[in-house]
Amino acid sequence: MDAGHLYAVRPATIADFPAMVALVHRVFLESVAPYQSEAGIACFIAQITPEALAEHAVNGQASWLAFADGVAIGALHRRGGDHLSLLFVDPPWQRRGVGRALIANAERDAPLRTVNASLNAIGAYERYGFAALGPARERDHIRYVPMKRTADVTPTVDLAPYLAADAEIDFDHPNVAALARDLRHATQPETARACFDWVRDSIPHCIDAAREEVPCAASETLAAGTGFCYAKSHLLVALLRANGIAAGLGYQRLTWDGPHPPYCLHGFAVVWLDGHGWYRCDPRGNSKPGVDCHFTPGVEHLAYPIVYPGECTSPQIHARPLPELVAFLRQCASVTQYRQRPIDLDVC
Repeated sequence: MDAGHLYAVRPATIADFPAMVALVHRVFLESVAPYQSEAGIACFIAQITPEALAEHAVNGQASWLAFADGVAIGALHRRGGDHLSLLFVDPPWQRRGVGRALIANAERDAPLRTVNASLNAIGAYERYGFAALGPARERDHIRYVPMKRTADVTPTVDLAPYLAADAEIDFDHPNVAALARDLRHATQPETARACFDWVRDSIPHCIDAAREEVPCAASETLAAGTGFCYAKSHLLVALLRANGIAAGLGYQRLTWDGPHPPYCLHGFAVVWLDGHGWYRCDPRGNSKPGVDCHFTPGVEHLAYPIVYPGECTSPQIHARPLPELVAFLRQCASVTQYRQRPIDLDVC
């Protein structure tokens, strides 16, 4: 039992597999399927069966279940010795320690080192100590992000594009380069945090500050002293790259206000930290009620959670800003004009 005696975790037996599969299918369809194609959904359902788990068990691949009042509320399956193959927790029991308890029980035998995370679960796996190795991939029509234990992470993607300067990430501009030098610290994480904190706190979001400027490039954002989330992210990425830290850009599609359209694009930064991997961080600024972003690798703090239908967080890590976004910012004359028609791109 856990500390509150609310649920118990034990190894699963062959007799448990029908209930385990029923739980996995139900949670998958509710939480993961919206991020998958119809072919991916069908493939997953076909692969995860009691018979398949029984065959895996014969081959020494173990499973664990969490129960509350005799009902399965969480399931974990490991394969290949150190790969976390399945981890599903009933939504009412999420963020109550069930996933962590399943992992702890599974790791009594040996550490779990890798997982192919569903697109909706990246933040949860980061809290469990895993780090993304790169952007989303697809296998058997199923989209996932490969992740690895933080202590084991080494780059598996070419980081050169995430260290380069371009028209918008212009860290070769004298003013940007000088600021980057001022923010440099003794270690990579300290430098990254200093850059993040400076952009978050020193460049106010133009809407919060009632400003009308719409800069795009990093140097323009620094000169204006304000900007949208996209411009602030361009500046943060430029400062990181100027200090030799690989960084890219991430995007969300969000509703403008409340549960209904219109939608708008939101931008944030993604930084590669040695020994950790990709870490998403949001320099939007904490001047809007409800926004509380910090730089805490291993724990993600994006400004906006995904809440409403049609919203999403793209798993892609872009080396350059989206061309459509750049064109929009270049043509947008003022924040007032932006408010009348925010940019909306379906990034997922």
